Amino acid sequence: MTGNPKDVRTPATGVADVVQLRLNPLSGRRLSVPAMRARLDELITTWQAREALAQPACDALYELVAAAEGKERGRLLALKRAVFNGKDPRPADLLEPLPEEVTRWAGAQRAHRAAADAVEALSGRTAEEERTILLETLRDDDFRASLALVAPGVYSAVQRYLAGDGLEQRDRKSERGIFQYLSRAMLRTSPLSRFTATGLFAWGEDGLPMDGADEGARRGDSRVSVDRALFSYVCGGLVEPADAGTLVKRHPTVVAENNRLVYSRPEGDKVRMLSTPLTRPLHALLSLTLTGAREATELGAEIAARLGVPEDKGMAVVRGALRVGILIPLPPVDDQAVDIVAEATEVLGDRHPRAAAEFAALDRALKTVATGSVDDRVAALEDVQSVESRLIQLSGRPARLQVHEDLALLPGRVDASRHRKALGDLAAMLELRSVFDRQHDVRAMLVACAVDLLGSGFDVRLVDVAEDLVTMFYRRENALDDSTLADLGPADGSLAALYKVREDVLTELVKDVCRHTGAEETNLDPARFAGLSAQLPERFRRIPSAYGVLVQPAGDRLVVNDIYPGHGMTYTRFLAQDQADGGRATASLRDRLTGLYGPAVREDHGLHDANINHHVRVLDETVTPQQWAGIRLVHDPEADELFLADAGGQRVVIVPLGMKWPELLPEPLRIASWLFDTGRLVTDVVHLAHQRTGLGLSTTAYPRVTFGDVVMHRRRWYYGTDLPLAGESRAEHLVRLTEWRARHGVPEQVMAKTPATDTDLSDLDERAGQISYMRKRLQDKPQYLDLASLTAARVMPRLLERRNETYFEEALPAVRDGRNAFEWVVEFDRAPFGTFSADRKDRP
Repeated sequence: MTGNPKDVRTPATGVADVVQLRLNPLSGRRLSVPAMRARLDELITTWQAREALAQPACDALYELVAAAEGKERGRLLALKRAVFNGKDPRPADLLEPLPEEVTRWAGAQRAHRAAADAVEALSGRTAEEERTILLETLRDDDFRASLALVAPGVYSAVQRYLAGDGLEQRDRKSERGIFQYLSRAMLRTSPLSRFTATGLFAWGEDGLPMDGADEGARRGDSRVSVDRALFSYVCGGLVEPADAGTLVKRHPTVVAENNRLVYSRPEGDKVRMLSTPLTRPLHALLSLTLTGAREATELGAEIAARLGVPEDKGMAVVRGALRVGILIPLPPVDDQAVDIVAEATEVLGDRHPRAAAEFAALDRALKTVATGSVDDRVAALEDVQSVESRLIQLSGRPARLQVHEDLALLPGRVDASRHRKALGDLAAMLELRSVFDRQHDVRAMLVACAVDLLGSGFDVRLVDVAEDLVTMFYRRENALDDSTLADLGPADGSLAALYKVREDVLTELVKDVCRHTGAEETNLDPARFAGLSAQLPERFRRIPSAYGVLVQPAGDRLVVNDIYPGHGMTYTRFLAQDQADGGRATASLRDRLTGLYGPAVREDHGLHDANINHHVRVLDETVTPQQWAGIRLVHDPEADELFLADAGGQRVVIVPLGMKWPELLPEPLRIASWLFDTGRLVTDVVHLAHQRTGLGLSTTAYPRVTFGDVVMHRRRWYYGTDLPLAGESRAEHLVRLTEWRARHGVPEQVMAKTPATDTDLSDLDERAGQISYMRKRLQDKPQYLDLASLTAARVMPRLLERRNETYFEEALPAVRDGRNAFEWVVEFDRAPFGTFSADRKDRP
C-alpha cells in the first residue's frame, strides 16, 4: 500500500472558522404573570422564615413536654407536631404562656398562611391572565405554520382553542398537549421547520456579539422541499426496468436473516411479506448494492465476475431480482439535487406527461408552503397529499411525500471578544470529555474483531466482509464488561488501559460532585485535566479529532448543551442556502477536511434513503457506489490498525458528510466512519454521581458543574416522593409546589429531562429498533416548565407520568420576555497527538 497520509501531513488545529447559529424565531414570553410571581416570592420568604424558627420552637416544646402531664402534655405534643410538619396549630393549642421561640414561630406561620391565602385570592385572575398569554402566543405565525407542517393534529387543536378563546370544555382538555408543544417550542434550538432558523457565520470583531445573536441576526428565506428519498422511490415506478442504463437498488425493506432474504412487495392496495433462501448469487447481489444504486448491466457484470460465470448469467440474477421486487429501478435523477422536483421534471417529463403535470402541481404547492400565509400553507399541504395519491397510482409505489422546511438566517460575522476565555476553557473541556468518546472503543474492538474474523495482515474487499464484521462487533460490544476487556480488545491491552484512565477520571469527578451535593456550584479547574489525552494509549491519539460543541451564552460563560462529531455534521444540509446567500462555509469545510486528513480524503455523497443526509458536494473527490465495490479493508500488523485503500492500493479516508447517525448508514460506510470519525459525547458525571450515591426517596439536589468559564452541567434536581403532584385546588397545589421549590432551592424556570443513557446501537440496525428508539426519544424530549405558572403546575403531573426517569434542570439561560432562544455550534479540530485549543484564523 502507498501514500500513508499520517506520514506527510500536519493538520491545522483550533477553532473552525465557520460557526453555526441556531435561533428560535418565537419571542420568549413567560406564561406566569408578575403579580403571581411576586406573591410566590413572598410565600418563599415567609416559608424560609418559618423554617428557620421551627427547630428552636421544637426544642423549647420538647423541654415542656418532658415536664407536662395529662391533657397539657397532649396539647404540647400536638403543637410540636404542627411545628414539625409546618401545619397550622389548633387555636386551643396556642394557649399562653408559650416560650418565646414558639411565639415567634406562630407569628411566622401566620405570615406564611397569609401569603398562601394571597396566592389563593389571586389564582382566579391569574388563570385568566395566563390563558390570555397562551392565546396571544399561540397566534404567532411561525409557530402555527410549523405546526401545520409537522403536527397537523396539534395545529387543528390550536385553531379550535383560538376560536373558542380556550373556554370550551373540549378545548380545555386539549390544553395540556397545546401547552406542551408551545413550551417546547419556546426554547427549541434544533432545526425543524420554522421552530428554528439556521445560519452560518464567520468569526470577526466587527460581528454581532455571541450573547446578542437574537438582536442582530438577519432572517433569510424559508426553503421547502419534498423528501428526496421517498420522492425518488415513487418516481422509480415510472421507469421501465428493461431500459438501458437503468439504475437499480435494493428494495428499502430487504433484510437478510437466518440465511433467508425477507422483504415486502406492494400488490394492489395490499403489501405482501416475502422471503427466499439467501443463495450465493443473492449474497453477491446484496453486497454489491450495500452502498447505493448501481447501473443494472454494470451490476450484472460484477456479479458474474464474483461467481465466475458468463455476464449473461450475472444479468439474469439482476433481472430476476427486479422481477420479484428484491431490486427496484430508480429514475436517472440525482437525489442530492437542490431541486429534485425540477430535475425529475426535466428527466422524466417528456416520457411521462401525466407525471410531469403532477410534478408541476407539486412544485406550485411547495412554493406556496414556503411563501404563503398559514391558511395558504394548510391548503397547499392538502394539495401535496392529492399529488401524492395520483403519483402513487401512476407509479404503483406507495410512499408518503413528506415535506421538509428549513428557515435560513443570512450569513454574518460573530464577535467572541467577551467569551474568548470561555472558548479556551471549552477546548480544555474537550480534552476531558473526548476521553469518553465511544469511537475509541469501536476502533479498538473493530481491530480485534477483524483479526479474529479474517486473520492478521488481511487485505479484502470491504463490501464482502462489512455485514459480518458489523454483526460481530455489535455482539461483542454488548458482551463488553470489566471481565471481558482483555479478551475483546486488541492484543496490546490498550482497551483495558483506556478504561483505567476513564475510571480514574470519573472517580475524581464523581467525588467532587458528591462533596458538593446540595450546593449551588462546583468548579473544576481546567489545569487539573490539561494534557489528559496524553495519558491514553497511542492507538487512541494517532488520528485527528473534530467535535461540534453546542453552547449558549450566559453572561461571560458558555453553557454546553451537547457535543456532536465535527466535520460540519450539524450544518451540511444548509450549505446550499449558504452558497446562494454568498457564504463561504462549503469552501471552509473543504479546507478543514483536507487539512485534517490530507489529499487522500474522499466524500461519500450518497443520500442512503435518508433526507437528512442531503447536502451539496463538498470535496472534489467522491466515492460512488461503483467505486465502493473496489474499496479494500486492510490490516497493518505492525501498527495493529485498520485502514481503507482504493482499487489502486492508495490509502484513503472516506467521510460521510450528512447528518445521520453512523449506525443508520450502510455497513461499509459505517465502518469507514468508525475508523476515522468521532462520536457524540454523552458522559453525564452528575447522573453517574446520582446513581452511585443519591437514589433515596427524597429530592436530591446537585450543583452546577463548571469548567473555568464553561458550564459543563447545569444545576439538577432528581425529585422524589416529596414532589407535590396534586392539591385540594390549583392554588393549593401551586403553594405546595412553591414550598417544595423553597426547600430544595429550585428556580421558577426548569427543564424536565431524561438522563442520556447508552443506547443499544445494534438495535438501530433493525427497523423495529429504529422505531422504538424514535418513540422513546420523542417521549423524553426536554420539556420547559415555568413552575410559577398555574397552568404549568396543573399539567406537570401528567407530563411527568408519560416520561421515563426524569429530573429537573435549571433553565440556563431562562426564557426572557421579548428575547429569543439561540445557541451556537462551535467546532474544534485536533491534530494527531495534539491537544484541543481555541486558536483560530478569522476569514476576511
